[in-house]
Amino acid sequence: MDELNEYEKAQVRAIEDWKKEKPGVVSQAFGIIVEPLAWLVQKVVPESAIAGALDFASTAGQWLTDTGDILHKAEAKKVSELRTKDLQLSDRLADDVHNWAIGIAVAEGAATGAFGLFGAPVDIPAIITIAMRTIHNARANMIEISSAVY
Repeated sequence: MDELNEYEKAQVRAIEDWKKEKPGVVSQAFGIIVEPLAWLVQKVVPESAIAGALDFASTAGQWLTDTGDILHKAEAKKVSELRTKDLQLSDRLADDVHNWAIGIAVAEGAATGAFGLFGAPVDIPAIITIAMRTIHNARANMIEISSAVY
């Protein structure tokens, strides 16, 4: 394996620092606030309904997955070519996917939020589908990269 460049060394240090971090006060408080709601959902909503909704959102997210924009921005023909490109490029591409997901989630939240409580039945499945699309997009890219041979 080649020697790490300065950017890669900095990322390794950042990951090591991140692993040592303790959850912040806001994260802990959020967990305490959400815990009763999660308990209520588990008691009221049948597990099969939750599983079905998640399966549907996952299927929709997978169907919406597209690696074409990543290939275009990376100037590559196949995602596996990223394996031989620098980490900084991959980080920029990951940031693009992340920022896209945040932008869509904000737009979706604003659109459904405008309808108040009546928007909730659309809001929750939509945001879960967006999250699943982001996961499937990242997963599709990682599988292709990790299965590539030098």
